[in-house]
Amino acid sequence: VKITKETPYQLIFVEEGSWQTEQGLSFNYKNYFRWSVDTLRGILAVEHLRFGKHHPVFLFHLVPVSDRLLEPVTTNANGEETYFGYLENKVHGLKFCTRTISPQKNESITYFYT
Repeated sequence: VKITKETPYQLIFVEEGSWQTEQGLSFNYKNYFRWSVDTLRGILAVEHLRFGKHHPVFLFHLVPVSDRLLEPVTTNANGEETYFGYLENKVHGLKFCTRTISPQKNESITYFYT
């Protein structure tokens, strides 16, 4: 993961890797996520930048529910897709889980940032 600071309150995570399907097919991927802190409201906005940073796909707002866990304020429907997820502070890093549900997909992805 490469992290760049856009503003004092925004980070861009650039992720590259590969994943393998249950059928054994392997795919390379590159993801861009923007994390934005709203200090007045105490929330963290998560956006996927699959269409570029000027056309983000808003995923959800996260709020602290404990010392180590941020969960969404609500699920977010964007067209036919619904997004939700959470961010957990683990002993050796951060665990970020996202889920996307639509008529065409039902996928969960878990990232570990160390």
